[in-house]
Amino acid sequence: SSSGEECSHATFPPPSRTSSSRMAAIVALAPLLALLPAISGASVGEAHCGSSSGEECSHATFPPPSRTSSSRMAAIVALAPLLALLPAISGASVGEAHCGSSSGEECSHATAPGDDELGLLQRARLVAHSGLPEDGSPEADTSGDDFGDRTFRNAAAILRRNIGWIPLAGQAKSDSECRMESDEDCPLRKMAPGNVTDVVPGPRYGTACLNSSSPYYFQVRRRASDKLLLYFQGGGACWNNRSYHENLCTQSTVPGDLSGILNATDLQNPYLDYTLVHVLFCSGDMHSGNTTQPWGPDGEEVQIRGYNNANSAVQWSLRQFKSLSHVVFAGCSAGSLGVQMWSELIQQEFRGRTEKFTTFADSFAGVLYPPSLVQPAQAFLYDVWGICGLPLLNGAENELCLSGKLLLQEHFLLAMKDSEESEFAMINSKHDVVQIEFARAFIATAMHSIEGATMTAAEYYKYWNLEVQKYVKVDNFDVYAVDGLHHCFTPMQIVYTTTPQGKDGGGNGIILSDWMTGVASGEAARFVCEGPLKEVTADGPAFLNPRYCDQAIAEAVD
Repeated sequence: SSSGEECSHATFPPPSRTSSSRMAAIVALAPLLALLPAISGASVGEAHCGSSSGEECSHATFPPPSRTSSSRMAAIVALAPLLALLPAISGASVGEAHCGSSSGEECSHATAPGDDELGLLQRARLVAHSGLPEDGSPEADTSGDDFGDRTFRNAAAILRRNIGWIPLAGQAKSDSECRMESDEDCPLRKMAPGNVTDVVPGPRYGTACLNSSSPYYFQVRRRASDKLLLYFQGGGACWNNRSYHENLCTQSTVPGDLSGILNATDLQNPYLDYTLVHVLFCSGDMHSGNTTQPWGPDGEEVQIRGYNNANSAVQWSLRQFKSLSHVVFAGCSAGSLGVQMWSELIQQEFRGRTEKFTTFADSFAGVLYPPSLVQPAQAFLYDVWGICGLPLLNGAENELCLSGKLLLQEHFLLAMKDSEESEFAMINSKHDVVQIEFARAFIATAMHSIEGATMTAAEYYKYWNLEVQKYVKVDNFDVYAVDGLHHCFTPMQIVYTTTPQGKDGGGNGIILSDWMTGVASGEAARFVCEGPLKEVTADGPAFLNPRYCDQAIAEAVD
């Protein structure tokens, strides 16, 4: 009533949650709130929006990047210890849902604290859990203290709770094995239709897994001879000794269940009659590396051979398929990154062999934070994985790679521009917890950045939208955005239930599998998203509730 603004968004906890003990915690927290002016750049009580400021309060926002100076980060750091009191205030741990699908309560408003969307207070909470240097300096080098270690452990624990990104739930049983000692071995015509064959490339391909006791192989399920589904499996990433020993990437060939669009019996599957080439993943390098690293016991070298592994499957496919009506190239998680890295070369290899080519990058866009670290962070990975100089990149790109200036997003965009006759698409949750936690763990331990290691869901979704804004400028790119935090859709049965409102469906939006069919025919909506339109800009705020849709993307596809 004092502001004339309708309270349709963030609210205090309802009265039932404000017990005397919680009030005591609020009182204890109060002295530290004097730090909020330094965090937000405004005095306590000063309006950033509403009738007193002239700005419409259609959402809650973070301060824009210009307000997050080192002094404000210092204030966040100072505030962090008292944030341990937040569970007492709200009656819930940070990240626990008070409403939505996981609680059964309709989300008619946001409660405090909420779904990883607490803005600056949430960042302070993350800092508190990560263990800063005793001097609390956000500029301190965190490589030798507890900060990176605790951030990494927190992220790894969350990733393990969301183990859907590692295909361990069940293993696809193969019907036979074939060893490819020469180009003439393992021809498709000799494989029984419908059966799954494990194809083991010979030594000449230089294939290997991080686990040296696990031989590399890819899988083939023979169906139509003129339709190919080339699928890159997911399975995390390893970028240093710690991530390797904490098993943040699959290190052996683990096929997983052939579900979703890989399912061989579900009549809903639009690719049911396509021959499947399932490129397994055991190298920790987005299917793209070719080097060794001393991550084994006593500094023993481990093989990072994602490029060789994938290339063995690609070259086998090129020998088998001379004339195709359709190629679908897809992957989820690390496989999505692999799809983006391989798209330019794959398009070149199959040009003239197929009437249609469709690419799907599912659930990993490579969002890193803050923006100033994106280029050095990607350069770090290209160096660790030995990507520079490989045929995946053209001459100019290899020069950029060697100079530390290559961006995966620009490389993927080049593939779209060079193959205007093909269709490209991205599938992504607005609050993908696996992508967020991988980014936090990587930035904490590789770039030693407090700001990046505490990237919030709102910041993640903002910079995902800014990436997609670049992609939709080309006419052959489509995007499907899903509410929620789920990771990977295409290799799971939820591909047949997911709508823009979530993996369990709902609303009037098109089902994901139906949209994918439309992408191939050029008849799909170019931007599928449900929620209010918001203006997302590089220097603008990161909206707290990642259920909106980007206005610039919507306008670009009209």
